[in-house]
Amino acid sequence: MNIRKMFVVPAVMAVALAVSMPARANDPTDRSGKPASHKPVDWKKLGKRYAENLRSSCDGVRISAANYIGEYRLDGAVGDLVNVLVSDPNEGARFAAALALVQLGNEDANEALDRSAKENDNAAVAQFCRSLIFARGDNFTLPVRFAVEE
Repeated sequence: MNIRKMFVVPAVMAVALAVSMPARANDPTDRSGKPASHKPVDWKKLGKRYAENLRSSCDGVRISAANYIGEYRLDGAVGDLVNVLVSDPNEGARFAAALALVQLGNEDANEALDRSAKENDNAAVAQFCRSLIFARGDNFTLPVRFAVEE
């Protein structure tokens, strides 16, 4: 019986703590107890900042910037994403740029992705672009033939 209590009590405490955490995390007060101010996001300024980060010398910063541009749909950075997709020395950054272009989904982004799928000098990136286009559902002919087993 005591062994059961040893496991039940910590489990109940853990559940209670987990349930109370989101309420504390979403509390809109600062440490002084005053309500926090919520300023509107300047998306244009944010887009410029992420576009600048696409030119960083750090691979991780470029990859992260591309991910956020796609996530926040900052379509003012299409040209910078295309530059990363075509000429970045890091393959991961190119993959992130391709994914961000798909997430943006505007005409310029789709055109750049289509062109990269056909002409990218990195075979893995070109294949990734073709896979994204295929998943997107466009009428795009894949150069790879898949064997179908019956």
